[in-house]
Amino acid sequence: MFTARWAHRTLVGFCILVVLGVSIYAGWEGWLGPAIQTRVKGALDPLISLFPDPALLDRIARVLGAIGTALTAAFGVYKGIYYADHNLPERFKQFLQRADEKLRGDRKPLLAAIAEPRAGVRVKGSVFFVHPLNLALSQIGYGDLSAADKSLKEAVRQLEVQMDASKRQSQSIEGQKATAHILRGSIASALAEYDSSVLVSADAGREQAEKEFTLALELRPRDIDALELRGRQRELRGNYQGALTDYEMLAEVAKDEGSTLRAVRAYRLQGELLENRATRQSLDEARRRLDAALKLIEGGGSLTHSGIFEKGLLLKAFGRVQKQRNRLPNARTHLEGAASCFALLKTPEASAHGNEVQQMLKELVPEEDFPSLRTDNEKKAESSGFGGFLRWLRRAG
Repeated sequence: MFTARWAHRTLVGFCILVVLGVSIYAGWEGWLGPAIQTRVKGALDPLISLFPDPALLDRIARVLGAIGTALTAAFGVYKGIYYADHNLPERFKQFLQRADEKLRGDRKPLLAAIAEPRAGVRVKGSVFFVHPLNLALSQIGYGDLSAADKSLKEAVRQLEVQMDASKRQSQSIEGQKATAHILRGSIASALAEYDSSVLVSADAGREQAEKEFTLALELRPRDIDALELRGRQRELRGNYQGALTDYEMLAEVAKDEGSTLRAVRAYRLQGELLENRATRQSLDEARRRLDAALKLIEGGGSLTHSGIFEKGLLLKAFGRVQKQRNRLPNARTHLEGAASCFALLKTPEASAHGNEVQQMLKELVPEEDFPSLRTDNEKKAESSGFGGFLRWLRRAG
């Protein structure tokens, strides 16, 4: 095989011939002086006399030029194909070997500097990460305790710096790991919802999603996204108390972080969860939590697009709860407020909610139009003159 060493030698020889030819031509033309021109012509005249026909000499030069061109093209083909397939891997291997040998040579003084030699014992590498600590051990061995104390003080300082950096790095890695668990849980939740849409059991997917959100909360216990998402999975799986606990924690964390909309959303989720129990006690508790959310969002100043949408969802849920509590005037007020919020937004989702609210308003009948809805005691109270006061109490919720 034509190795790289012989290729270099051939290239050097060709370059020498080129330089020699240019030098002879320069001497022949007299560029190097009359004396050199005379000597060159005297040396070349016997050779030129062998070719009396100038045309023959020209043809020989052309043939040699063509041969040179062909050899150059052949060398290009060799270099591009054969050399790349055969010599280049070998050259790369040689380069890596040289790099490894250089690296081993550079490491020798470093290993010798941090080694801890002992009589009769094989040299062992030091386990310490800072130079002052290794230096202090040597100084203690030589009895220089004052210098050793200074080295140890510096070692403590450097180790504290490294520990702080390591702690920050660990926290960053934990945060990224928590994010990965949240994303995995979201994927599992999405797949479970798809299974549910095609009438396949989604419990396994929801269980996996809840586990992933729990792992994220073990790393970041106050992560508001993980709290809300796990609460949702627990609610779907029938763990209402667990879901309520997550939503309550979500409201607390959101208020601490100054996230008003997330706190409002947390209260709304609590209210909707309690609403689904459909007991008198749970409906009363749902009303209190929805009322707290309404006060919070109304005291937060001007609302953005998402704030208006969240307020509409809150009023819609509040209207449903008041309707189940048989507080029809209050229910109408909240539903009309929800309709106004959704009417301000021009999105398909807001329009869908707005249509639902309008249908709820149509189905909502004022209590005064149905006396049968009032109890006998209420009828007697109204007939005795307390009717107006009783209606006021009913509207007050």
